Amino acid sequence: MNEELDAFCRREHPRLVGALTLHCGDRWVAAELAQEALARVCADWPRVSRMQAPGAWVHRVAMNLCTSHFRRRTAERAARARYQARQVPTSRLSRPRRWPYGERSAPFPSDSALRWCCATTPTSRLSRPPTP
Repeated sequence: MNEELDAFCRREHPRLVGALTLHCGDRWVAAELAQEALARVCADWPRVSRMQAPGAWVHRVAMNLCTSHFRRRTAERAARARYQARQVPTSRLSRPRRWPYGERSAPFPSDSALRWCCATTPTSRLSRPPTP
């Protein structure tokens, strides 16, 4: 690793954690966000090292990460509240299913009905799904 990058990370990490702790109020979240911001600096160090104020850039990245974290957490809470508010009515689950009038008494026609109907009538009547 580059000595200049190593010195930059050692200098900025405590400052980032302190600023993010003040901003978000949670030291553990602040430490995670500071690590993520410094990882982005390491990934783009050749460009960041040429900036006039790389410390200001990494602080801005860290604050943007903090804002994204809070937006994501707010969206998760709202989604969880919507999910918990949605309830399946038990009356719909316990209600018996209604069959069409012609199929209520027996699923198969009686022998006397079979004598006077077409040969395909029972199969056509049973091949269709029941209507709700």
